[in-house]
Amino acid sequence: MGQRITYYQSKSGKTLPELLAENYPAFRQWILKEQADSLKKYKENLISDELKFFLQKHPVLPEIDLLSQKIADELSFEFLLSYCDYGAGRDIFELTGPMMSTWRYQTAFEIIEKKGDAELHSLWNYLKTGRSVQNGEAFMGNGGEVIGFWTKPEMEILQEKLKKLPLLPGIEFVLSVLEELKNNANELVFNVER
Repeated sequence: MGQRITYYQSKSGKTLPELLAENYPAFRQWILKEQADSLKKYKENLISDELKFFLQKHPVLPEIDLLSQKIADELSFEFLLSYCDYGAGRDIFELTGPMMSTWRYQTAFEIIEKKGDAELHSLWNYLKTGRSVQNGEAFMGNGGEVIGFWTKPEMEILQEKLKKLPLLPGIEFVLSVLEELKNNANELVFNVER
């Protein structure tokens, strides 16, 4: 299918940082075991040495804003796309909406940029840059792959502004996801493959 954008919502309505904090002890144990198994079996690291040392040093997760952005981003990335995808945390998030190739969003990016609406452009641009849970800045990608999120108020702004634009692929996909969300969704998390 190639590179695509995938959307997730938490089953509990909690945010990614809340879920990471809540599940950190089990995630930490799981990812360190996966790392050790991968080194033993394949002689390959699953996570960076920096993250491994952080996990070994911190049995309890410090406040996200006290972490370096690099650690916070890798931690949230591994939590969402490893632990919650194929690990013991599979029941924490659910996929929502269409998983479409990134190239199908290109025309929407061009239209939104030309529109000149700074707020819309800023929110939409997270689909390119991702967004750190640590400080809201551009995600420090994992091999170029990024994750990001929109808050509930941001989703409302997006929905309102996107409905006024031509229903192009990309715009249509995001509107579809926003319509599909359950009422308890306080955040929409996404992964952009590269």
